[in-house]
Amino acid sequence: MASRSNVSHVEELERLQASVHRAHRLLFRLEETVCSDSGITPGQRRILERLVQSGARTVPDLAREEGVSRQHVQVQVNHLLDEGLVRSKPNEAHRRSYLMQATPSGKKVLTRIRSKEQAVFRELEGPRRGANTAAQTLDRLTEAIEAWSEEEQA
Repeated sequence: MASRSNVSHVEELERLQASVHRAHRLLFRLEETVCSDSGITPGQRRILERLVQSGARTVPDLAREEGVSRQHVQVQVNHLLDEGLVRSKPNEAHRRSYLMQATPSGKKVLTRIRSKEQAVFRELEGPRRGANTAAQTLDRLTEAIEAWSEEEQA
């Protein structure tokens, strides 16, 4: 393997990309496992989590924030509505786009999921150090890719 000084920036990013893909697959499986008995999917969990953390949002707002289509979020929100985990309320700013809000039941489900997930994270030996640095690196990479994407679309 090449020494660190011989590894190019491009090669470092390729290695990071491969690591992110692998970690994403494994983290998604973990999330499926901790969500499995709650009746919601990892995608529905992320929407519920965003509503709990950030307050009421419209479906288009949630879609923009999650980087997915409005239609995709609407399907997820419909399930959460059917399960009583979120509710809709009138939106003073836009009559046709209701605000979605987590219900007390939704908050309880999310708390149970997070407790299970945190228990698994406490058992993991490898990433005891450096998780914050890795998150900061990924945040910078995400910002750079978003900026590049905006330039490409302009």
